[in-house]
Amino acid sequence: MPWTNRRILMTLIGMILIFTVLIASRYEFSRSNEYLPAVLLKPNGEPVSLPIKENQLW
Repeated sequence: MPWTNRRILMTLIGMILIFTVLIASRYEFSRSNEYLPAVLLKPNGEPVSLPIKENQLW
């Protein structure tokens, strides 16, 4: 693969990763149980209390 194509490809991948992080940081994962991974849920479905402040900036 030519050097210029690799550079363009890596730039696009980097931009996609940055936008993904920015979009994901807009959601408040601590308030909604829908977005919590299954690991953070107890067997009865209650969320595990995490040491996250109310309005913590990521």
